[in-house]
Amino acid sequence: MATIYLVRHGQASFGKENYDQLSPTGWEQGRVLGRWLAGKVEPAAVFGGDLERHRETVEAIATGYGSKLPDMQVVPGFNEFDHTTVVARYRPEWSDRAVMARDLKAFPKPA
Repeated sequence: MATIYLVRHGQASFGKENYDQLSPTGWEQGRVLGRWLAGKVEPAAVFGGDLERHRETVEAIATGYGSKLPDMQVVPGFNEFDHTTVVARYRPEWSDRAVMARDLKAFPKPA
């Protein structure tokens, strides 16, 4: 059975001239995720929107992953949507941000 991983883009450059670029923190977030995925996941496909921060997030993940990922297939429908709706479907209790923060703190931290 296939597994789908939903990944939000890394931190964007809030307050900068080009908000759509990843911040240095966003690039590091992608690399950390790539290192975590390495050896655990062999993606058959990668999908993302057509925004710069989507492409850069995949680049950062690939850098941390250490191996070539499939080329990202662009799906403009991923550009902007309310991610909180997706989270609420998966974990309704996370509609309460304090509960979500508490639960996320309990997750192991990636290296």
